[in-house]
Amino acid sequence: MKVAELNSMNDFELKGILVSLIGKAKRSELIQFVKALKEVTEKDNEDLSYNLTPEQEQELEQAIAETYHEENLISHDQALSELSRWLHK
Repeated sequence: MKVAELNSMNDFELKGILVSLIGKAKRSELIQFVKALKEVTEKDNEDLSYNLTPEQEQELEQAIAETYHEENLISHDQALSELSRWLHK
């Protein structure tokens, strides 16, 4: 996924991608990612809280249910490849 594609997504879509990738990451990578995210958030002093519309809640519930379908799973290596774009090594 290219930066332009990420920039065109709304917050809900970006968070969905993160949730998908986080579920497949190693613990050490998650710790590194959380530290980096916390650092950025503290610098920006952003309020990351949000409220979902009823439609978004329904879409989220459906997306969560779909994560249990085997055809929606990706390999550990593929997930690491996706996460590596955001992790500094």
